[in-house]
Amino acid sequence: MDNDFLLDEEKEDILTDRDLGFNKLIKDEDVKEKLTKEDEDITTCNNDVLKEFNKEFLEKLRNETFSNRTKLDQDYMLLLKKIILHGIRCENRTGINTIALSGYMLEHDMSNGFPLLTNKKVLFDVLAVELEGFIKGITDKKWYQDNGCHIWDSWHNPKSNRYYDLGKFYAYQYRRFNDNSGKGDQIKNLINALKDENQCNSRRLIVSAWNPLQLDETALPACHVLYQVNKMGDKLDLVWYQRSCDTILGIPFNIASYGLLLELICKETGYIPGKLIGMLSNVHIYENQMDALINKLIPQTIRNEKNITKLPKLIIKDSFNNIFNFKAKKDVEIINYEHDSFVKFPVAV
Repeated sequence: MDNDFLLDEEKEDILTDRDLGFNKLIKDEDVKEKLTKEDEDITTCNNDVLKEFNKEFLEKLRNETFSNRTKLDQDYMLLLKKIILHGIRCENRTGINTIALSGYMLEHDMSNGFPLLTNKKVLFDVLAVELEGFIKGITDKKWYQDNGCHIWDSWHNPKSNRYYDLGKFYAYQYRRFNDNSGKGDQIKNLINALKDENQCNSRRLIVSAWNPLQLDETALPACHVLYQVNKMGDKLDLVWYQRSCDTILGIPFNIASYGLLLELICKETGYIPGKLIGMLSNVHIYENQMDALINKLIPQTIRNEKNITKLPKLIIKDSFNNIFNFKAKKDVEIINYEHDSFVKFPVAV
């Protein structure tokens, strides 16, 4: 999934103006005057992007390390900073240009807390419902909507006349990859292998959502393409590869969703959650997201008015008895989640 979504009451407030962003920033033709040698090189290669920002903003951003935040928030904000300073303007299918880079890695030690960003509110309940649907192989959009998840409202199977048909997207591929007899049940195969002492050390514990033969039958070709689980002693690490990374809306959800998936897999198989690692390919910011990023998210991250230094904790309740029967609203809870205010961003469809 390339983006996250809002609660019902927040949906009406989503920014939809495709011209919002760069055209509202102050242009400064003299931006090169106060750049360091490194940043002069950046501007020479990438002047079409940097010239859109005022020099005061660039000076503050270059020197900012976000050291007053959690390490997860620091790593995330440094990614955004790198895109702004080094990114290339790119066209894409949505008609809204992005500022993009190729290749980035995010890593989180699960012992440091559950990976929910604290510099803005991330809607855990929504992503947990989506993950439940993926695990159960649910392809009916109405099920997600009825359970408060509106992530998929704008998409449906292009080869179906049914509005609620999401086609052969994540949930289908996870449980019925090229097969309806059970052989293509990738999550079941993964869990069984982890419980088998002869298979648990395999380097083939991979679940793929990318099926080249069925891309035209899915609501949206998978953005997070596959994940792999690695047994490291008594711990499990999860590494996911993502081809397309909406860093503003999608990545905060993806980090937390895979963190939850790792926790559930470990609960099911008896291991301890280890590292969560994201291998990110095309990392980008949409131009119409820049206004809210610069005027809201970055300033409130720097201020850290609530002095947030710790990540929340995930509680898996006693009601959880099987990963395949996972119930998001009943089996898990986030506690001690301190966060800054919710920031609205436009969605590129």
